[in-house]
Amino acid sequence: MLKRYHMHVVAFVAMALMVTAAAASAQNVLLNPSFESGPTGGVPASWLGFGNVFTERVSSPQFVPYDGTRLVSMYGNWSGPYNVSGIYQEFASNPGDEWTLCAKARHWSGDPMIGDAATGNFVVQKIVFKDAADVEIGAAESIILDGTYATDTWFDPQPVSGIAPAGTVQVEAMVLYVQADADGGAAHIDYVEFIYCGVVAVEESSWGAIKSLYE
Repeated sequence: MLKRYHMHVVAFVAMALMVTAAAASAQNVLLNPSFESGPTGGVPASWLGFGNVFTERVSSPQFVPYDGTRLVSMYGNWSGPYNVSGIYQEFASNPGDEWTLCAKARHWSGDPMIGDAATGNFVVQKIVFKDAADVEIGAAESIILDGTYATDTWFDPQPVSGIAPAGTVQVEAMVLYVQADADGGAAHIDYVEFIYCGVVAVEESSWGAIKSLYE
């Protein structure tokens, strides 16, 4: 009886530890994910940025945050075809690490994006893996906004996932506004999530990609 009770306690503790570990690994690792910290009018605190990126306070109807009282507005640089504005954070990573990224996106009817991603401006959420020489060696991305999306509406896209390839020492979580030519329109970004999902063997992930070609 006592032995059976002891086994139940051990099993319960093991299960609790597994649940705790899973919850810990599913936490958002980004600092200032909703852009609530730091001054307005520039790149949000704890983020790196380039191009036309501005933190804006709530000011309806133009700036209506998804979460809290601030968002990031970004738009093109008018510096030639396919110029880019963006924000990102970077973290240490190892081969086989799996990450997911999801950013909420919106555009305002008073300054809408134009066209679709094939011909016009668009926004992507992108996971970038880099080696010790700071060279991009892998990436995963998805489009989260273009001119075909309804205005004045927040979109919660499917997360994009990526597994760090061999040689990875760093991962970057990026949101990028791509200006195809000279079209205007601003994108609003809020509540970005970047989650570490655990380790997948690099050999297994590579074999899975190869095997899928023959299934």
